[in-house]
Amino acid sequence: MKKNIGPACTMTRAASAGSGIAVALWRSLTVLAVGLASVSAMAQETKTTVLTGGMLINGLSVPPLHNATIVIRGERVVAVGPAAEVKIPAGATVIDTSGQTMMPGLIDAQPAVHQQERPVQFR
Repeated sequence: MKKNIGPACTMTRAASAGSGIAVALWRSLTVLAVGLASVSAMAQETKTTVLTGGMLINGLSVPPLHNATIVIRGERVVAVGPAAEVKIPAGATVIDTSGQTMMPGLIDAQPAVHQQERPVQFR
């Protein structure tokens, strides 16, 4: 009698004395392999983009930084500074922003008064 314990893997009844352990080990190794493949795929999907050469206005009370470099890995900013001081990672997509202004994202947090059911009454 054969017992199926995974894809393309069978064992005979004589060899199945420790089948519980073998099945658990097989499942653990399968989960580990799938997990490692997922981590590897995620690491490959993390794209690095570099914006360099432009003027950076960071929104704080400091003067603008001319010839700045911003390194973005995935969705996170990982380095910011003068172009001469920030290392550009190998394989990064580099975008020349010379003559451009770079700023943090702006958020429109103003409530939409015109979309309310009743008009706002001011006194």
